[in-house]
Amino acid sequence: MVIGVFWTRLGTDTGEAASGTIEEIERVAAANGDVMLYFSQVKQDPALIDVQQLQKLREFKERIRLTALVESYRTLGEFQDKLSRQLDIKIREWMVAFNPQGGAYAPPHTVIEFEFADPMTGKSLGKTLARKHKYLNFTGFETLPDFEGARGKVQAPDVSVANPFVGLGSLTTVNSDYYREFVSFVFAKSFFTPVRFFLKNIGGIGARDVFVQLEFRSESEPFVLVNWSDIPKDEPKELRQRWSSPYTTSPSSYVGAADTVWTWEIELSALQPQRALSPEAEIAIGIGRSGKISVSAEIYADTLRVPVVNQLQVEIEVEQIAIEVDDIVAALRERAAREQTSLNQTSIFSAVPTQATNNVGPQGSER
Repeated sequence: MVIGVFWTRLGTDTGEAASGTIEEIERVAAANGDVMLYFSQVKQDPALIDVQQLQKLREFKERIRLTALVESYRTLGEFQDKLSRQLDIKIREWMVAFNPQGGAYAPPHTVIEFEFADPMTGKSLGKTLARKHKYLNFTGFETLPDFEGARGKVQAPDVSVANPFVGLGSLTTVNSDYYREFVSFVFAKSFFTPVRFFLKNIGGIGARDVFVQLEFRSESEPFVLVNWSDIPKDEPKELRQRWSSPYTTSPSSYVGAADTVWTWEIELSALQPQRALSPEAEIAIGIGRSGKISVSAEIYADTLRVPVVNQLQVEIEVEQIAIEVDDIVAALRERAAREQTSLNQTSIFSAVPTQATNNVGPQGSER
């Protein structure tokens, strides 16, 4: 292998070749060796340029293109990037082609396995994901009242007219959609199943620019596929910021998007040989009735000459449960009442002077 770097000169004529460097390059190229040549385009003082040398260099550059890799660069950083990347590619080609046992050519050694992973631990679960979830069918949703607070409507703090920025950090208002948001939150928590994947390169060559094209397909029951991060993980609040709310106000906003085919993409910068990766869960699947969803994973990488396809399957068993929204509202009001009672008791005891409580005995008598 030969790596050559040129600027404005070709070298001294040897009588047999334009220069000793050129003679060595052409010898390796004639033997089908690897030749990588880099030509600098950095500016040079015209007074220092040998015009004849420059012309010979240009002629050589055009002639050698057929048998060598020819690149140009304008900065040292560009040269380093090109040389590093192309050396890496060349080394990978050698590793693919050479078999230490016999020196014979062998097929590519990048083999990527694609499976499901446990959403919490990232451990492999194989090519079939079996899950159970509940589909909560809320009756009377349309009759849900607006939320007005535990003791009537709570007012937002006033903003000073003289200084309108005072209090903006706590500018909250009663969340009139609190009941609707809570029912939708409970529905989504039961309806969606997070899906996480596991990739392992069991081959001997690392892969870069790994790209996985996923297709989810159900032959019968429509389903929903969403970004897992879009599903709120915490309960909605009775008070909220005036200008925003991350919660949806109806379960129908989830199920209304159901379809039988969805696509998704996963990208990884690299997957080293004999290493495994499990990216954090990005997607969640929701389905209204028990069913199976087939998953086709088409994997691309720089060391895969053709994409590799893996077939997986999701099996979801659904239990449908009918719930009256009035029961949800009653439970929330009861919880709020308990919390308010606890808060009032805390306020009462905190108002009693410490000295007075210390002077009262177990039976309430003076000590």
